[in-house]
Amino acid sequence: MTSSSDTFPFGIADVVELLGLTVRRRLPSSLYLNCPFCGDQRGRLNVNTDKNVWRCNRCGAAGGMLALYSHNLYAKWLGIRF
Repeated sequence: MTSSSDTFPFGIADVVELLGLTVRRRLPSSLYLNCPFCGDQRGRLNVNTDKNVWRCNRCGAAGGMLALYSHNLYAKWLGIRF
């Protein structure tokens, strides 16, 4: 199974916007966010918009754009607030 950016009509930046995550810094191919998983407020979650992947440099949580969306939905379902 191959994965490409052509598979979906949207990118990880769209998922970040949809989830309302706080962007601390924007660069041409990446975003730095507050991590909703470990509570980091210093922008350590890096989102690579070219590869549609993310990783928190504090807690190590990582994945693709669908994982970011599903992790957030699961946390909200459990009642965890960011």
